[in-house]
Amino acid sequence: MNEYYEEYVRLCLCLCLSKDYGNKNKVNKHNRAMRQLYHLQQDLREAHCDEILQQLLQHEDERVKINAAHLCLQMNVYKEDARVVLQKIKEQSTDPTLRFDAMLILTGA
Repeated sequence: MNEYYEEYVRLCLCLCLSKDYGNKNKVNKHNRAMRQLYHLQQDLREAHCDEILQQLLQHEDERVKINAAHLCLQMNVYKEDARVVLQKIKEQSTDPTLRFDAMLILTGA
């Protein structure tokens, strides 16, 4: 299960921040990571690895937190923790893309 955690973090750290979208290589890397992340999230759902999501919600990087929170809401696990994480990112993140993503996820939750 530790490999799920490490792979999730690795993929999330490949995702773009607002300053990265002007770099074609970073955007391509982002797109590849998103496809792989989608498949990893499917694996986490099937393996019922809820406890990994709790750990991911506490990660230091906001990209990891926001993706874990979104998955928590989709899976109906740790929903209150996920909302708190998203609200904090929405209000306090220095990255406008992450603030916007958090707002969109909260709006749909």
